[in-house]
Amino acid sequence: MQISLPDFSAVPSSYTVTLYDPLAAATTYLRTATGYRFTARSERTRRLQLTVQEKTAGALMIGTMNAQPTAGGAAQIVFSLSQSAETTVEILNIAGRCVSKVEQQHLRSAGNHTILFDGRNSYGAPIPAGRYLVAVTAQADNGQQVRRVAPVILNR
Repeated sequence: MQISLPDFSAVPSSYTVTLYDPLAAATTYLRTATGYRFTARSERTRRLQLTVQEKTAGALMIGTMNAQPTAGGAAQIVFSLSQSAETTVEILNIAGRCVSKVEQQHLRSAGNHTILFDGRNSYGAPIPAGRYLVAVTAQADNGQQVRRVAPVILNR
């Protein structure tokens, strides 16, 4: 199913306009999207949430960030954002090459976030135990972009 949305250019640029779908845990930034697509299920009512809020002042920052190994070669990645932004999370080998994209251009709100990395590379194969880097890149709707990197040691 596709929902078409109006042009939000009349909303002052000091406000953000987002659509949140709790069932899919998806947030869409409506200044750049013209609609939202989802699969309708007859057994559930779909309730979408439209939010218009004033932007927070200040620079985009990735605050506290760490990555901790979990069982089976996986890791838990925790970071905070100073404002809403699209995030990309990558696992890099020690030479800085991307081993796995955990998420790409995921719209997240300001606050704390936890992501689980399953310990697999981009092809679905388990990566070897060892030292890796977790890179989080965030980009705000006003073009600000920041990146933060933290080490993690994965065990098997």
